[in-house]
Amino acid sequence: MQEESSSHNVGPGIAFGWPLITDAARLWRRKGMQRMTDIAYYLAEHRFQELFLEELGWDRAAGRIELSLDGRVWDLEKVAQKRGIQVLHGQIDRPTLRNRARLRRLQQKLAGLVHEHVVIYSCNGPRRQVWQWAVRRDDGRRLRHREHPFFSHSPPSRLLHRLNGLRFTLDEEEKVTLIDALRRVRRVLDHDAEFDFFAKHPWYAEQSDRLAQAMEEGGEAALHAFVLFHQPLVNWVAQRFVFFFGGDIDDAAQSGFLGLLHAARRFDRSRGAEFSTYAVHCIEGLCKRDGAVWFQSIRVPIHLLWPCLNLQRDLERVYAVGGQVAINEYLIELAARDPALAREWPHFDQTRSLKSLSQPSEPEYREARQLPARANPLALGVEHAERREIVRDAVATLKSRDAAFVRLKYGFHGEEQTLEQIGQQYGVTRERVRQRLVKILPRLQCLLAPVLKLPMPTRHDEIRDSSEAEAVPTASESTELAIAE
Repeated sequence: MQEESSSHNVGPGIAFGWPLITDAARLWRRKGMQRMTDIAYYLAEHRFQELFLEELGWDRAAGRIELSLDGRVWDLEKVAQKRGIQVLHGQIDRPTLRNRARLRRLQQKLAGLVHEHVVIYSCNGPRRQVWQWAVRRDDGRRLRHREHPFFSHSPPSRLLHRLNGLRFTLDEEEKVTLIDALRRVRRVLDHDAEFDFFAKHPWYAEQSDRLAQAMEEGGEAALHAFVLFHQPLVNWVAQRFVFFFGGDIDDAAQSGFLGLLHAARRFDRSRGAEFSTYAVHCIEGLCKRDGAVWFQSIRVPIHLLWPCLNLQRDLERVYAVGGQVAINEYLIELAARDPALAREWPHFDQTRSLKSLSQPSEPEYREARQLPARANPLALGVEHAERREIVRDAVATLKSRDAAFVRLKYGFHGEEQTLEQIGQQYGVTRERVRQRLVKILPRLQCLLAPVLKLPMPTRHDEIRDSSEAEAVPTASESTELAIAE
């Protein structure tokens, strides 16, 4: 019976021991999560005194400290203390909260008044805060600073876990010394920051914030001043996209400036983002959209454009290392890895090699506008010099005044003259000159058509459909081309 009772006593311990441990762990975890939630609530509401006194078990402190820096006075309120370690809170403006150098200079001044301290800076537009702590180095003169910036409504989870280490219970109250409190503060704050919203150029961020506030309060003049102040962002983004797409820097800057104006009209300071960060995304988005249209002679679908552009950059790097042989090997590997991109690449390469369809000096201009043989106004069997002599002989058969009109109009002996200039030389109106040329050209056409193989004049030339204007030139247009040659 004794063995049965002992086994009976052991059995329930084994059977129900692990569930009891699991429940205790779950309860402990639930309490830890509740404590983190309470700390996050106090941080979000900027109720730092209640956080340290009621939640973390620190002692009450009273008093204020005023610091003078850059012609301004900064007011810090004592929130709590533990064994001589002071916790202070200061309400500051948004540009100062993002100025790391100014905060460190304030802390250097404060270190001369309070030896051991933790400073919390906060602002309300948007709600942000910076926890700052410093310890003297071995030489005793310089300070090693630690800043932990974050948005009040979303503190870093690691920082919340570490802030639990600043908690002092009633059982520990009599045993805690200054060294113990310093050790806990070091374990909590002597870490790299999880976030960093400090400005690289504080003067630029401060001026931008001042102009943004004036833009919200003012009208179009404040908007123009705000946009012009941030114009260097456009130049920076435009240079990147000109390097990427090619094309003209002025076109890219114009597209980027529209993106900057769009960003300025939609910017909201209360959300906490800096305008430069928001504006760069807007400018890049508009440059990407317009660059695919403006800098491509032939439009490429957007889902093919960016993979092909990235492939082009890769091929340039491969060519710089191994030449054309390396490019061929790379394309073979691409065909096995991504057949669709390898199939579209030759077509994209042709669109990139096409320079212009509107510049007569480019070969693509002549190829795209090559006319059929029947529409060619110049006979292929007649040389240019012979054709010029034939035209001059035909003009010489006209009346002297009509021939002079033709020579001056088409610049036989110099620059071409306008109808007004010709009329002033002969004492007639420009309308009279135009009427004479209208009658002269059909006569020259009849003379030149058999020799230069030009089309004979028909009624179709007079009532000609506009859709044929570029494809098939009329007989009168062919005559004018021959005379101009």
